[in-house]
Amino acid sequence: MRKIFTVLLVTILMLSLVGCSRKGKTTNVISQAELNAKEELFLSVGTTSYFVFDFKLDDEFKWIDIWVERYEFGEKIDTFIGMGSTLGNEGVFIFAIDESEGINNWTIVLQDEGGKSTTKASDKLVIDETKGFSKMWGVNNNIKIADNDITLASISYKNDGREMFSFTGDFYENPEANKQQMVNYDIVYLLRIKLSK
Repeated sequence: MRKIFTVLLVTILMLSLVGCSRKGKTTNVISQAELNAKEELFLSVGTTSYFVFDFKLDDEFKWIDIWVERYEFGEKIDTFIGMGSTLGNEGVFIFAIDESEGINNWTIVLQDEGGKSTTKASDKLVIDETKGFSKMWGVNNNIKIADNDITLASISYKNDGREMFSFTGDFYENPEANKQQMVNYDIVYLLRIKLSK
């Protein structure tokens, strides 16, 4: 029931975000969406964490792949959720996570003028709460549109309760070359996309 409620709330939010006009903005832009209080409320009811990105792209981009990669202590373990879809010029995508009893339930939604695509998956989150579990997230505030993989955001978990540090801007531009920044974290999720012409 909670999952259905979450999907319903995310759908309502998607419709309200896509319905907003963004005339006058430049194209080939992906940025973290600026949500109003009502939109934030809708998302917070059914999720623990969420990331919302607006996009406005030229006609040259026809396809998008969206996925989440899981790393443990800096080593890539797998890509456990993802989808591909045709792509309109303007819209929004949402990564929503509901943490429940050691499980991360993920929902990815893409909404553009052509409709909505959704995928869901769960991932076991191995946490030792007796050691002072910590969580941190970050967003790439300098998203560069390119034909290669684009890292939008990250979520990091640490079991020992020690300090956590934000990833640098260089990290988001090339996580593989900067994976030493992930070594001290039990789990890091990278939220990624690839645009294709």
